Amino acid sequence: MKTTEEKNRMIAEFVGHESSLYKGSYHLHKIDKPLTSAEDLKFHTSWDWLMEVVEKIDNRRTITSTDESYLYCVSLNGCNGEISDGKTGDVVSSVDNQIGWKEMVYELVVKFIEWYNENK
Repeated sequence: MKTTEEKNRMIAEFVGHESSLYKGSYHLHKIDKPLTSAEDLKFHTSWDWLMEVVEKIDNRRTITSTDESYLYCVSLNGCNGEISDGKTGDVVSSVDNQIGWKEMVYELVVKFIEWYNENK
């Protein structure tokens, strides 16, 4: 099982941060954001950080000359959260809401990114 720090680093890399090992710990950076220690990532505690990831997943799409179709769809309701394939409707990640909204969305995102990294 991954630690929160490992999950946050995986999420950061998914949204475009580059990871590097510096003085025995991981640091991440984006062109428009300063170097951040992996311990300082707040995906597990901040809605603002988490929503950036949800929006990136939900807005991933493929555009052809004749149509535009979304690759993934994020759905949240009071009982669970799901991320499904926008073309087939197959659920690729799901979590029951037995732990609270923010925690549910966090775990949903983590499961999706693990699936995505294995299947991309």
